[in-house]
Amino acid sequence: MSRQSHEIFLPGLLGPWPTTFRPLFKQLFASKPTIYNTTNTLLSSRSPQSPASDIDAEIFTRFLPQSPTPPHAQVRWQVDKQLIPSKKNTLPAFCADPVSMQAEMHGARVHDSNILQLSDHEAQQLSTDFNATFGDDGYHWALINNRGYLFLTETVDLQTQSLADATSSDILEWGFAGKDSSLYQKYATEWQMWLYQHPINQARQQQKLPAISAIWLWGEGQLPTVNTCNYQQIINGSEYSPPIALQGLAEHFSVPIVSSNALDSLSQKNTFIIDESLSYPAQALEPEQWFSALEGIFNEVLQPLITQKANFAITVPNQYRFVGNHGFLKFFKRSQNGDIISASEWR
Repeated sequence: MSRQSHEIFLPGLLGPWPTTFRPLFKQLFASKPTIYNTTNTLLSSRSPQSPASDIDAEIFTRFLPQSPTPPHAQVRWQVDKQLIPSKKNTLPAFCADPVSMQAEMHGARVHDSNILQLSDHEAQQLSTDFNATFGDDGYHWALINNRGYLFLTETVDLQTQSLADATSSDILEWGFAGKDSSLYQKYATEWQMWLYQHPINQARQQQKLPAISAIWLWGEGQLPTVNTCNYQQIINGSEYSPPIALQGLAEHFSVPIVSSNALDSLSQKNTFIIDESLSYPAQALEPEQWFSALEGIFNEVLQPLITQKANFAITVPNQYRFVGNHGFLKFFKRSQNGDIISASEWR
């Protein structure tokens, strides 16, 4: 039997903050050169010119490496389909998320890569009215947990851009492509006008809430018919809920997601381990919280694997990969007998 392999995915480890984060880190740990040198090496490992990476896209490369277009809509739908029984056995063509746009002199920008937050009443009323207006044209819009889906009665040739890619860019740079692009650009404009005039949107504007400017279509692609992947188990190493893409892929491939307690006694299964606890302090430029989270990952994720002499690799966004006890782990101080000392013992 081949030895099991475990992959640890650590978003936020190398981060896109070399010019702003490192000075804060240096100031905080100026009196602790071992800690500073270790983390500075990690932070320096990432090129400042490398683009920020979408966590969901990275997850797709692990679970669907052969998929040319990650099927975000159909994967995400695996999580939400139980809430709309009438559409349970139907697959959406696109994610269709409500977004707010910021008008500019010569165009407009998507205000935020996060999906616009709507109340249950707003979502229900908008989707009901949309389907009553455009249903005869073959469009059905579903809004669940602030995530939107567009169902079609016919197959279309349309390539889109993800909401994350389009954030803070002029939307004119992110037009549709494909044979049906002109038709859908026309419909997108009609939907914008419909949203602008809708009573829900007018009420939001009066309450000084962000306007629902558009329905952003993205995430086309087909789920694979083969229901097997490289992993038999997913371990969530942090207190945060796993990304929606990972939840959907787990549902599709029937791979259980378990808590970090499973790390204490790993089964003979290939395991995908994710820990997002570094992402949030990295985004907020909080070096002390970031290092505290790194300590937690070492003690609660890496140390159990090392103790069990497990075969594992560490990956981070933008395809950086540290295998086994080399690369990443060489930056941790070792005792004379070769055991790795917890970072908390450096202080």
